[in-house]
Amino acid sequence: MRNILILVLACSLLLGCAQNAPQPTGNGTGTIPADGGNATVPANPAVQNDSAAAAENASQGQGQVPPAKTYSAGFSALIGMGIPLECEINYTYSGKPVTARMLIGKDSDIRVESAAGMVQCQKTITIIRGSRQYVGCSDKAVMPSCDWFKSGYDETNPGVASNFDFSIVPASSIACHDWTADDSVFRTNGTICEMG
Repeated sequence: MRNILILVLACSLLLGCAQNAPQPTGNGTGTIPADGGNATVPANPAVQNDSAAAAENASQGQGQVPPAKTYSAGFSALIGMGIPLECEINYTYSGKPVTARMLIGKDSDIRVESAAGMVQCQKTITIIRGSRQYVGCSDKAVMPSCDWFKSGYDETNPGVASNFDFSIVPASSIACHDWTADDSVFRTNGTICEMG
């Protein structure tokens, strides 16, 4: 009986000590030593799971930025939308096909960049604000004392400027997409010379 009592007492002590053994603490890097080896535990499992979920969502097309909306309409209709747009316009100038870039701002300001227009310009820039149009070169002054020529623009006849007539360009030749307006592209810095 005495041997049984010693055996029960010994088992109780062993089980009690095993349950109260100190748990290993990490060293702050997420690695916890256990049983003479190293077990790696993520420092922040919740972040890892979120990252894995984000990667899974991205691979399934979720969480990606949707493509910009595209628009194809005649010049007047695009201006009438009242939203900033970036467009590519294919038109004919002096019998030659030309592609121009057009930016429409928040206040329906317009900027057109085209290889056609003034012969002294590598790229002709036309800025239209209200009833005024400004024509200049992308790379130099239009003449020694002028950076921009300023003239009238007939708002009742949209798309007809001194170097282009977009009013006759079919919608199929104009492709636009949403644009985050940048008012700086509509500035006419430098010397402005009045024309007519």
